[in-house]
Amino acid sequence: MTTFIIYISIMQISFNTKEESNKIQEDAFLKLSKEERVRRFFYLVSRINEFPTKATKKKSDNLIIPE
Repeated sequence: MTTFIIYISIMQISFNTKEESNKIQEDAFLKLSKEERVRRFFYLVSRINEFPTKATKKKSDNLIIPE
């Protein structure tokens, strides 16, 4: 049996100081189990290339042979 995990986030607007916001995020993170922390870390690592960046990719003259 395959298990799929779906992350659903709820949009919520709150006005906090930076310190308050960091404390809320830290508390939410510490409530997670160790396994869930690792899973979320790997999820973020897998999505890091999707974040917008100003860096441009260099074109390579190397020969690429598709498999």
